[in-house]
Amino acid sequence: MKRLVVLGTLLFAVGALAYAAPTEVTVNWDAWGGFVEGTFVNGDDSDGYVLAVGHHFWGTFFGKDGDDNPYSYGVDSGTFTLMGNAAGGGHIYYEVNRTESYPIGMYGPAGQQHLAEILTDDGTLFLGLRTTTSYASMKSCNYGFQANNQLQVSGSAIAMYHQISTGDGDWAKAEVWGAGSASFTYMNNHMGGTAFRFGRGCGCYDNCGATGTGSGVFELSGAGANSLAGDGWSAPSGGTYLQQIVYTGGFTVDDPFMLGD
Repeated sequence: MKRLVVLGTLLFAVGALAYAAPTEVTVNWDAWGGFVEGTFVNGDDSDGYVLAVGHHFWGTFFGKDGDDNPYSYGVDSGTFTLMGNAAGGGHIYYEVNRTESYPIGMYGPAGQQHLAEILTDDGTLFLGLRTTTSYASMKSCNYGFQANNQLQVSGSAIAMYHQISTGDGDWAKAEVWGAGSASFTYMNNHMGGTAFRFGRGCGCYDNCGATGTGSGVFELSGAGANSLAGDGWSAPSGGTYLQQIVYTGGFTVDDPFMLGD
């Protein structure tokens, strides 16, 4: 069973009425002021949520229930995409949850989550991400959709983060806050069972980086109960990790990936 629940501007509400309970939902908006908010529920298998606010903001949200039930496992595939923009200040939030997995013994528990959020007081923002769910895993494979700079922000006061987490509490996150501009590239992300690959996976070449101008703080953090590793470091028995850069003339991190279990 699928449903789209939307609150906010009339433009988004009309989209909800036009697509009450289909297998696929596409909603476009182009608004001045106000907000749009929507949830697409892929049965009991996964769900996606988006919130967009801004002076002038526009974008497209897509949700799909595959209705495919591969191998008769009782779990349909799900696809969620968001292309969102704002100018003159804004806020955008994107969340996808994987709520079903089968068989548990082979693929581990469900509960994976993909999050991204961007805020700017008076500047611009962009978020372009694709997330898929299945009986085996959650992936964010953006090659062919938005291969570079999936998260971008500028303004006199900015904040941005991108996070993935597993079904058993392991996670990885990149975030930045300050003034100026920032961009994150995480073309590949994979969460399956108890393991995650932040900035890796999807069978594609690696494309991962973070950069910014102005002044602020960049952090890369994560936790893995059994193992944790990144660029030039590892905790083979698990642990937590925090890298913090306090910058005044911009920053660049060439490969802020993380692997955990």
